Amino acid sequence: MKNILITGANRGIGLGLTRYYLDAGHHVYATARDPGDAEFSSMTQDFGDRFVPLQLEVTSESSIAALIPALAGTELDLVINNAGILPNEPLGRWTSDAFKSAMEVNTIGPALLAQALIPLMSENSILANISSGLGSCGLNINPETGLDAYAASKAALNMVTRRLACKPETGQMIVVAFDPGWVKTRIGGEEAELTVNESVSDLVATIERLAPDQSGLFLSRKGEPIPW
Repeated sequence: MKNILITGANRGIGLGLTRYYLDAGHHVYATARDPGDAEFSSMTQDFGDRFVPLQLEVTSESSIAALIPALAGTELDLVINNAGILPNEPLGRWTSDAFKSAMEVNTIGPALLAQALIPLMSENSILANISSGLGSCGLNINPETGLDAYAASKAALNMVTRRLACKPETGQMIVVAFDPGWVKTRIGGEEAELTVNESVSDLVATIERLAPDQSGLFLSRKGEPIPW
């Protein structure tokens, strides 16, 4: 049984990952801004003490600090930085608020949470940052859309991933960024190509077969390298 922490675990991909790992018999620390919602209540009934709902606002350093005592004595085997937002503002209507909020939630939050959790992670653990194909400068997907702040924040998350993987503190850990694909979630919309279960199934299979020489890479949900 592994100890797994997942952010943004009350909906979308985060919820799908949480349910998968609980069904597989693991111990999941599931964070959300509101851990008292209906989804979390039902999982408490279904999975008992293997499911630990925790309040976390990833943009708040004090909230991140308050999370650590709840994990005292726990050695984490897998951390999935999944929480994110998707501002949509076309050129001509860009605002500083959209860029700031995207960076705070999609880049700074995962970076500071990783910093706080790395001392609690086991030697051979995995830190997986959920990025996006839109964060690839090389692919430059859909530049005509208004997803510019989101794309920039995910590109920055990729750089954070790359640098974390090279830190002495990560030791034998594997640190990767994943593009989960275009998924039918509140962020992805109903027009998306994949269901949550399809994305999650590929992601967990890839996570299970990650090798140390893949640390620092940006990967598709199936484990294929993606251009930076």
